[in-house]
Amino acid sequence: MRLIFSHGDIWALRLLRPSTYEIGGSLHVGENGRISRIDYKQGTSCRNTHGKLIAGAICSVTHPRTPTVFHTHPKANRPSSGDLRNAVQGENTHVLVTPSGIWCYRASPQLVSEWRQMSETQRRRQKLEWRFVGHHHQNDTQSGITAPFIAFCKQRGFFIEYRPYVEMTDALKTWTIMMGPEKKINA
Repeated sequence: MRLIFSHGDIWALRLLRPSTYEIGGSLHVGENGRISRIDYKQGTSCRNTHGKLIAGAICSVTHPRTPTVFHTHPKANRPSSGDLRNAVQGENTHVLVTPSGIWCYRASPQLVSEWRQMSETQRRRQKLEWRFVGHHHQNDTQSGITAPFIAFCKQRGFFIEYRPYVEMTDALKTWTIMMGPEKKINA
């Protein structure tokens, strides 16, 4: 799977990202890897206007199962354990738009195969491990230090890349991300 982001794509995705709830949907990607259309819907409110979690609220959005889906995070700068699980179960490419940058990730065929063979207890434990490690790296990812979290995800069978917005400011440039065994990144 190849995704090519233009400066306009980055700008549009950033504009969609609200600070009080998540948005999710599908990215329609042409054979050339370019985004041709974005369909989206709003999730439930989970943060107040000051960015604080609303008591009892859960940040989430339901998006369709399509080859390439996206969602936003109002505050967190990494995929959650639920996001990683959804990539395994959906067998699709996920684009996560955060306050600091864009994540692209998908589960490898080997990880999908292993997941299918797991019992519900094993799946629950796997998700708990992803959650624990994500929380362990939370302060770092919020500060833009993403390499340790990315290394963990790759070790666990994910194709995953992160691009901070500060690296994507050239209006005349595109950014290509390959999600698969032939993964190559063109900066």
